Amino acid sequence: MIPVYEPDLGNLEKKYVNEALDSGWISSKGVFIDRFESEFARLIGYGHSGISVSNGTVALHLALLALDIAPGDEVLVPNFTYVACANAIVYVNARPVFFDSLDLDLQPSSHSLEKLISDKTKAIILPHLYGAAVDIQKFMDISRRYNIPIIEDCAEGIGTRVADKHVGNFGDIATFSFFGNKTLTTGEGGMVFAKDLDVDKKIRKLKNQGLTAAGSYFHDVVGYNYRMTNIQAAIGLAQVERVEEILTKKINNHRIYLQHLKSFSHARLLETTQGTSSYWIETLIFDKKVDLSRLSQYMYENGVETRPGFCTMKKLPMFKNDPGETEISSNFENRILNLPSSPLLREIDIVTVCNLLKSWS
Repeated sequence: MIPVYEPDLGNLEKKYVNEALDSGWISSKGVFIDRFESEFARLIGYGHSGISVSNGTVALHLALLALDIAPGDEVLVPNFTYVACANAIVYVNARPVFFDSLDLDLQPSSHSLEKLISDKTKAIILPHLYGAAVDIQKFMDISRRYNIPIIEDCAEGIGTRVADKHVGNFGDIATFSFFGNKTLTTGEGGMVFAKDLDVDKKIRKLKNQGLTAAGSYFHDVVGYNYRMTNIQAAIGLAQVERVEEILTKKINNHRIYLQHLKSFSHARLLETTQGTSSYWIETLIFDKKVDLSRLSQYMYENGVETRPGFCTMKKLPMFKNDPGETEISSNFENRILNLPSSPLLREIDIVTVCNLLKSWS
């Protein structure tokens, strides 16, 4: 079976994990935490170390908490994205307001977002989807004009750049995910970056049970245990040191997909319209709705795992009554299919995937 994703883990990851085990520091303290936070910050070009956390969803939760998003507030979030973005808004008892996307590259629409801004709008969650990038300057202009902070969700954008800057360097807060299917992985895990140092300090405190000072047991706010382990960070550090190798493989895989799907007239591969894509996951966009369940079953029966595009938020029962604009993104259903995208793919694997797609009818 050719999996939709498989992490690229090698000898360096094993070496660092064994060093963490030998040190005895296997929980949320140890040298690999600091090294991973600083080296990942260097990778994305951030001015100070990141804040490692247990996963990408809690990264979003901490970002909203740090911005003091409260009950009655509204947070703008795309209708077409992963559910964690909307769930995190509910965690702080705020209300999600869903804005639309662009048909060309599936990214959030700044035009749709601006129409939904109200006096209750207190933040924007802006995900870069599938390794492509949003038209970030348009969103930053809106952010400055209305004085609304932006949380850049870069879970799928490790290696994605706009105007020679890595995504995550534009908004007020940036969040990353290191889940097992992400470009860089720690199994589970995430990272948060905040430009404002007071916000940075608040996030560090909240992720660590609201502890007032290291070595004390005094907590003056309700906090959370959102810490990353030293073992996870050991894997992450090795991944950062191998990132160019991993990204090069993914770029080469995309080139092979393009070559072998150029005669596939029913659909197109997602290409970023902004900057450079990391090609996190190969995304096939069909010209019109197709029976994706039948296609996925056909692929699976022939040894290829695929997955559908995200379900739009307004289709989910817990969000169906929340406001928003969804005309374009509601038409994404049964048009988007994610293909195998692991850096471990061989050319023969990609050819197999493409030939199966072309043989399906």
